Amino acid sequence: DERYTSKEAASRIVGEAIARNRRIPSASDLNGALDDEAACIILEHYYQALGQDAEVLALNIDVERTCLEMYQVHLQEEERRRREMSEERERGVNARRDMIERAKSLERENGSGSEGESGGRKKKKKRKKK
Repeated sequence: DERYTSKEAASRIVGEAIARNRRIPSASDLNGALDDEAACIILEHYYQALGQDAEVLALNIDVERTCLEMYQVHLQEEERRRREMSEERERGVNARRDMIERAKSLERENGSGSEGESGGRKKKKKRKKK
């Protein structure tokens, strides 16, 4: 039954982020992770309903160690990617700030824009008396 699995998956992802003191992911960050987590939920429900005769398997210690190492590498890669995205966003913000500052300084140098020659004040037009 797939009903509400996406909502439950989003809730789990946010809960995990809070538990690990990480940034709460936005909707755009949840693209693949949401589908993955929803699939896990569907499988969990399936195994809960039909898993009465299931066997518990013990993994070879080498396999378990390899899986844990791969998981740690995955977590490090995810953290590196998050840092890179954050730095890229910061570079973009700084570049926009610099462009705005350059535009303002060019306007001051050229005397153009809304400030005109009068130092930032607009002259009022005089009305003719009747």
